[in-house]
Amino acid sequence: MINCPNCKRLIKENVKFCPYCGFKIEGYSKEEEKVCPQCGTPYKEGQNFCKICGYDLREKREYKTIDWKIPIIVVALIALIFAFLYFNGYILDNNPPVVEVSSKYANKEALLTDQKNELSIEIFIIAKDNRRLNKIELFLNDKLLKAFGGFSQITYTWIARNEGNYIFKVIAYDNAGNKSELKTMNIKVLKISSPELSLIPEGLEYVGYSVAREGMITGEDVLLRRRPTITTEILDAMSKGDIVSVYGEAVSRKENEAIARYDTTMRTLNGGDYPINSGRALLIINDEDIYYLVEVEVGDGKLRGYILKEDAKKIYGDYWYYIRNKRGKIGWVYGGYVKINE
Repeated sequence: MINCPNCKRLIKENVKFCPYCGFKIEGYSKEEEKVCPQCGTPYKEGQNFCKICGYDLREKREYKTIDWKIPIIVVALIALIFAFLYFNGYILDNNPPVVEVSSKYANKEALLTDQKNELSIEIFIIAKDNRRLNKIELFLNDKLLKAFGGFSQITYTWIARNEGNYIFKVIAYDNAGNKSELKTMNIKVLKISSPELSLIPEGLEYVGYSVAREGMITGEDVLLRRRPTITTEILDAMSKGDIVSVYGEAVSRKENEAIARYDTTMRTLNGGDYPINSGRALLIINDEDIYYLVEVEVGDGKLRGYILKEDAKKIYGDYWYYIRNKRGKIGWVYGGYVKINE
């Protein structure tokens, strides 16, 4: 007698099928026997459900879940790198930067004197880019003077010690390698002699400019003088519209110096009349009621006479300018005859 592998009842050994449950006994191998994982009942190959407990004996497929963390991190890193490169202008940027260079000495004459043999010149650079600047290069007479980082505003101080014509060039680069148009600026450095202190009347203070200012003569036959006073030597005469370089200034402290306001007539001491043109220099000798006794230059000599006070303008407190005219002569001219171009 043996136990049926399926229902466990005692049956004869030589039967082909179990008379109780119908299990095929013939050809059964215990090694091939499989048991229900829930109740332990043996079952044969191909059986879908356990006959005892109904457990689903079909093969269970294991589905592996995908871990999305690593791909998400990789994509995020790529996006961050792309954003960094894009917004900092390393990629997809074909627009060049824009740059400007300036100085208060640009296209003017910077002045060195015997008292001031060096001059600090500030150079201002402004650069713009649609993304990010990389560097800015400043050249002096085609030689690299200074390289800067990607700053949008730069102030550089250059020390001028020698005369000459200096050409500054600036160019800007962005992170993509685009470069701006070349910008240039010219500064001319001159060395001039300051006015001799002995030639400046007592009480006047000379103020020299660091950069020459352009002026224009506004009167006819305007006199260039050795000193800032109407009584000094005449060096040259200038015409209306002449362009001059103005190097400095002094304020008149002579209360007896004046100019004619209008075209008028001076009554000479011998009773004659002498014509006085508007702007004529007048040295006041005496104040007499409604007249001034004045002295004027006539050729190589001087002539005295009377002029109405209302026809004369005292120049006390007015400017004298230290200039160089178009013929290269340097001296003083009364400020009332010079218009300074701003």
